[in-house]
Amino acid sequence: PPPPADPDSLDAKYEQVQLSDYFGILGLSRSAGAEDVRAARERLAKQFDPLRWSTHPDPSLLRRAQAVLASIEEAARTLEDDRLRAEYARHLT
Repeated sequence: PPPPADPDSLDAKYEQVQLSDYFGILGLSRSAGAEDVRAARERLAKQFDPLRWSTHPDPSLLRRAQAVLASIEEAARTLEDDRLRAEYARHLT
C-alpha cells in the first residue's frame, strides 16, 4: 500500500511541477530510458493519486493532486517515446 497521504509532500510536488522540466517532475536524469520513465510514473502515480485525497476536508488538496498527476502523465508520455524525448531534450537549456 502507498504511504499515508502527506499534505507537505503534495505541496512540494505541486510547486515542483510548476517550476521543473519533465525530467525533474519524474525525478530522472536526462539519460533515463523508457523503462526508467515507466517506473517513475508508476511510483509517482501511486504516491500522488487524487483518490487518496478525495475524502480530505481541504478540497484544494484534491485539485493539487489532480494537477500533479496530470503533469506526471504528460511528462511520462513525452519521455517514454524515444523520438519525443530527444526532441524535448533538445529544447532544454
